[in-house]
Amino acid sequence: MCFTTIITEYQTQIIDAVRQIDPNIVIFIEPMWGAASYFRAIDRPGLVYNAHFYEPFYLSGQGFPWIENGNIPTDVNYPGDVVKDILMMDTSNETYDDIWGLPIDGASWKQIITDSRPISEGAEYAFVKIFSSQNPQKIACFDQIEYSKDEGQTWLPIIGGSFEDIGFAMSATDCGFREYVPLHWNSYIEAEGSASRDCTQGFDGNCSLRIQDCSGWCQSTNGNEYGMWGTAGGIPIQSGDTIKLRFYARTEGPNDSRTGIGLMYIKTVREYWDRTTIEDLLIGNIKTFTDAQNAPLFIGEFAPSSQGKRPDSLYYARDIIEIMNDNNISWTFYDYRSPSDPEYHYMSIYNGWAGIPTNQCYQSNDSGCSEDTELLRVIIEHF
Repeated sequence: MCFTTIITEYQTQIIDAVRQIDPNIVIFIEPMWGAASYFRAIDRPGLVYNAHFYEPFYLSGQGFPWIENGNIPTDVNYPGDVVKDILMMDTSNETYDDIWGLPIDGASWKQIITDSRPISEGAEYAFVKIFSSQNPQKIACFDQIEYSKDEGQTWLPIIGGSFEDIGFAMSATDCGFREYVPLHWNSYIEAEGSASRDCTQGFDGNCSLRIQDCSGWCQSTNGNEYGMWGTAGGIPIQSGDTIKLRFYARTEGPNDSRTGIGLMYIKTVREYWDRTTIEDLLIGNIKTFTDAQNAPLFIGEFAPSSQGKRPDSLYYARDIIEIMNDNNISWTFYDYRSPSDPEYHYMSIYNGWAGIPTNQCYQSNDSGCSEDTELLRVIIEHF
């Protein structure tokens, strides 16, 4: 990944600049996102490699509201099978609805309800796919996407289906960032074209998804097709279910190519995680790398999700701490409190009750501050 090269080169420049002032100072370096998989060797003495450890993320990230609206399941077992990746199923099972005959005056929105679609055998999740193909004069906009699994009696919004939240994405061509990428959506552009967030003419007066200038195949899906937590953006399904979609759309330009919405199906790939699995990664992989650089490893962040089931999350924290202690790895427990929801904790040993902000609990003896005594006991016993 080009960003890794850029960051490594930048870190090397900073190290050299610091050493001109103080040649003996110890410098901590952290990889992109703090992920040890992005570590690259820097040929300089006096370094400490600082990483975060949240593997497997589908376990440690349970219920985090900043990842797919908290949609990572909170019933993950440890030890146990944890989602590692997802696989797209046979594309012949995908279903599409071309949106022929929509208004093409560029201003009128139309609500569309698709037919019920049967679920592919063995599928666990469905993603919504919006597409346009081989028509560079075509513009298509989509908004307010919902689904129903009971023949339209109940409609639920798909995650990110209103396109109000913004994210960013790395560009494989220029190693830069594309702005106005809808949060929770991933786009694929075969040749020329774009699939981006448009906040000038949304159905509800705000934002929508706009696909245009597609000389080849353009698509945008409401989930990470290959990420280990990609299921979080999908619609949970099982054999025997049916799905209907309801959405608003408008188009500009000729209706002489495929443009529309569809469903694609995925199943999960799972991997068994226990203390041995963690040790193989943390020691056999990450620490082996830093040992080869003759440099210490520091785990600057780790924590279980407080939304995860007990005692599993406590076993997870205990195993990580014991492995680090047994191998002389220094560490810091990451005590996170959500700034958007200060009365609730997600990765924390303190929680604010009785109206006392959580960011004051650590410095207050007031009875309104509550400790997560179970997790705190695990940490203290191994500190």
